[in-house]
Amino acid sequence: MRIKQACLIGLLVLVGCFSVELDVNKDGQLLVTRQEGFFLVNPVNKEVKLIQKVEAGVEPSYSRFSPSGKQILTVTKSGFQTFSFSMVDIASGEGKKIFEVDSAANARFSPDGKYLAVVAGSQMEDQEFKSKVPELHLMPATGGAAKIVAKKLGVHVRWLPDSKSILLLEAKSKADDSSFTGSVSLLDVATGKLTPKAAVICNQQFALD
Repeated sequence: MRIKQACLIGLLVLVGCFSVELDVNKDGQLLVTRQEGFFLVNPVNKEVKLIQKVEAGVEPSYSRFSPSGKQILTVTKSGFQTFSFSMVDIASGEGKKIFEVDSAANARFSPDGKYLAVVAGSQMEDQEFKSKVPELHLMPATGGAAKIVAKKLGVHVRWLPDSKSILLLEAKSKADDSSFTGSVSLLDVATGKLTPKAAVICNQQFALD
């Protein structure tokens, strides 16, 4: 079960807002992000475990189970729009910071668990769109240097099962203040090549799966 709310931010407005998604592991446990921190919830026996508590002044924003199921990715916001990404061991609660970026809006593990794809706003405004636009950062899931592999895309991206390609919405031009034209494309993460699959006209609220 994954629940999304109206905060499906598209290309033209990116203010560091993650959609609400409840992730579920193979044992049926829910990963819940709340104001106090990140919780593991068993809906069958109603057990609730606090995996990681956040410090004062830090806002929990997003969390995902790693493909191995032994760790979770936690995302917290501090300051104006600075997002910190950490890998946290479920058993011990110990965490390691692996990435930091401004105006983040999505994060996805590759199915093989080797990579993490993060969508965040560009540092500079795009001249054509007259605004900051989403960029796709790719990095090792254990931490390390991140590289930008795609620009001008929708914030919702999905890995293909082979962990070699990512499905995304590639923006080509603005149609008006709230919509744009582009294509549903496949990104080869090794080469950065984008292959369009279908033309699309889309507004800012959309999702891919």
